[in-house]
Amino acid sequence: MAPSQTSGSAPPHAKATLQRRGYQDKSGDVTTRQLIIEAATRAFARHGFDATTNKMIAKGAGVAPGLLYHYFESKEALFAAVYSEITRYRYERSSAVLRGEVTFSGKIDALARDLVEMWTHDSPYVEFHARTLYESQHQGSLTGALAAARRETEHMWASIIEEAKTRGDLPFSVPTAALIDMCINWFTGLVMLLPSRGAERTLASTATFISAVERLATRNS
Repeated sequence: MAPSQTSGSAPPHAKATLQRRGYQDKSGDVTTRQLIIEAATRAFARHGFDATTNKMIAKGAGVAPGLLYHYFESKEALFAAVYSEITRYRYERSSAVLRGEVTFSGKIDALARDLVEMWTHDSPYVEFHARTLYESQHQGSLTGALAAARRETEHMWASIIEEAKTRGDLPFSVPTAALIDMCINWFTGLVMLLPSRGAERTLASTATFISAVERLATRNS
């Protein structure tokens, strides 16, 4: 008999968090799979990949440890699922804030401010992302699992940069691939430093990055 798709024994805060993000089925409940992903997000963010155990995740989700393997074949697969969910959630948030901005500098500033907002209300997501950026460089088994999410991130930045070039905010003389790498490296730095340096310093560094990009545009125009 297949396990139930919803869990009434999950911690109330976990279900409330997921419902606020829109993770729920037609009955208004959240799925067991999503509860496991949410619990794994918090565990990986707090303890890292190696130190996180199935028992930790199962306890956070309010399910039996063995149930994790009904949904995920390995810890690596669960880690990849968490990263995929965070990328999707981040992409939805980014798309929403970017719709209200026209210029390249406006979009950069909006993304940074949304990251700070995300840190304020969903800190485990930012903490997990920061750990992932480090651990994926030291865990060979994770690199391939995160490749699809990396491509989605590159696609988002390519769209922003091509639109900026069309508007004249960025020069066509600078290769798009180079600008994608520059923007990803900037945002990666924000994610990794925000938990320790705070919102004010994060936004200050964003202003510096915008100024640097604007100087690049002027020099290459």
